[in-house]
Amino acid sequence: MRQRICSFAIWSRVRYRYTCTPLSAVRKRWKSTEAGEGDKFSRLDWWGEGGVMVRVLRSMNSIRVPLVYNSLLGRPPEATPTYHAPKPLEGCSVLDVGCGAGFLTEPLAQLGAKVIGVEPSREVLAVAERRLNLDPELASRIEYSCMTLEEMREEEREGFDCVVASEVAEHVDDLSLFLHLLSSSVKPGGSIILTTINRTVQSFLTVIAGAEYVLPLLPRGTHSWTQFITPEELTAGLERREGVAVDWVRGMWFNPLTSQWAWSNSTSVNYAIRAVRTY
Repeated sequence: MRQRICSFAIWSRVRYRYTCTPLSAVRKRWKSTEAGEGDKFSRLDWWGEGGVMVRVLRSMNSIRVPLVYNSLLGRPPEATPTYHAPKPLEGCSVLDVGCGAGFLTEPLAQLGAKVIGVEPSREVLAVAERRLNLDPELASRIEYSCMTLEEMREEEREGFDCVVASEVAEHVDDLSLFLHLLSSSVKPGGSIILTTINRTVQSFLTVIAGAEYVLPLLPRGTHSWTQFITPEELTAGLERREGVAVDWVRGMWFNPLTSQWAWSNSTSVNYAIRAVRTY
């Protein structure tokens, strides 16, 4: 009974904070990146111990790197990677949106891809750039740019074979604009991959009440529940773009005992989605 009363108190206090603003009002500003989001993460120790949030993000590579690899080579999304060549992604181009300190950018470049990472926070991007100074070969395959996605699109770069936005969509102001920019950045035949958080009671209790308030594993205010996105909303938003079709949606589950991610049948908290631009 005491535990139930405690849980209700946490729910009541946190729910008030996150439900006073209508969902439609949260995403009405023009910029696709929310003001202040980059500053929120600039103080983390990204490549050191970094705390729980950083370790969880880094461990996500165990499933998201194979997902990008398989998508670039036309393989089933959940297939076990088979690296028959030293640089199997040689000749492939990837745009890593909201690349942060380069957790996903670096392993994709190590597999041979040419990767452009865009990140609006100068402080976070400086961490990624310093690591390139230690590895000239890696530096030849990675280009980092401190800008928003809309600023990058204004440069009218050639389209990419794969555009990835991992754990980014739940931090943007204008989801419709964001999805439009992602779709217009990929070549015909290329893939758009997002990982994000569903807007459910389970995600509220797990990600916000649990991880930010009870334990706490994350700084309070890291996420806003009203900006979480259901798979149905994300699918509809992507397929509203001409020539874009969603072909795969899958839940993601983190095991805190092993610190490993795995694919799951449940999309109630974390999930991944892949769309293909057909023309």
